[in-house]
Amino acid sequence: MLAKLYKIVAFLTWLETYGPVTGRVPTQRVQDLVVGARAARYFVGYFVWVWVATVLLLAGRTQPYRIAPLGMMAATMGIVHELLRVRRLADVTKSVRLPQGARLPRLLHS
Repeated sequence: MLAKLYKIVAFLTWLETYGPVTGRVPTQRVQDLVVGARAARYFVGYFVWVWVATVLLLAGRTQPYRIAPLGMMAATMGIVHELLRVRRLADVTKSVRLPQGARLPRLLHS
């Protein structure tokens, strides 16, 4: 779910920002809006914590299990940070970020 959301937010941001000017001026690619390697560490962290929680529950270790959701939450907050960076076009080169006619998308809704 989180991985799909990451891709969908990038596409919708691209569509909202560069869709109106596509074909009239050079635009960025959807892949230019994200830094996949940086976001991957948050996704890996999330899935590691999910597996840790699963193993702890299967082993009947309820006390250590209570720490696992904190790890999942920390990783999720990292992913949210990356989604906000996408919406702000933070990883697009400033010189080509907003061509003539494009506008910066709203932060939380289109």
